[in-house]
Amino acid sequence: MRRKILNVKISDNVYLTLTDHISFAITRHEKGMSIRNVMLWEVKKFYKDEFAIGLKALEIIRARLGVQLGEDEAGFIALHIVNARQDGQAMKTTVDMTQVVQDVLNIVTYHFNVVLDESSLNYTRFVTHLQYFAQRLLRNEIVDSGDDFLFDQVQMKYPESFACTAKIDAYLQKAHHATLTKDERVYLTLHIHRVTERNRTSE
Repeated sequence: MRRKILNVKISDNVYLTLTDHISFAITRHEKGMSIRNVMLWEVKKFYKDEFAIGLKALEIIRARLGVQLGEDEAGFIALHIVNARQDGQAMKTTVDMTQVVQDVLNIVTYHFNVVLDESSLNYTRFVTHLQYFAQRLLRNEIVDSGDDFLFDQVQMKYPESFACTAKIDAYLQKAHHATLTKDERVYLTLHIHRVTERNRTSE
């Protein structure tokens, strides 16, 4: 990555966060677990210079390690660079939303050790739900009805998917100082069950 290309100040923390991300990306690639960047189009449109750097990074990885990562990873690298900028530019809400959505998808992928079917209707619905959820989260618009009955029902009926929401909750507390409401844990449990159902015999 070159600061001169962007002509902005970049936090040195990006070297640590980006190194970790690339390491995990290569590990996922070796396991055949590709992850789609749901905001790739937005990254290409709004952060062209950062995306170009991401593509250059993929060339370096291929040349030095013999690993060919896809455009989605160039988008992820671009987002890391955007988040590390110190030039005072306001971060677009779509960038933060993308990070939340992608992190949740990663948690689900690793929890069940599956490759999600991105062509399925359940996946599309799940991503759409996550996008709206991330938007509400970032705007602090989360509301809870406190429906204990439905909460208890999904916890008993889908224990593994429910357990996955606990990991998501832990991530949100650490990364965004927010916690899932009972309503959101119910919705996420149902979506997670549907999107991973083909990969499980039972819960």
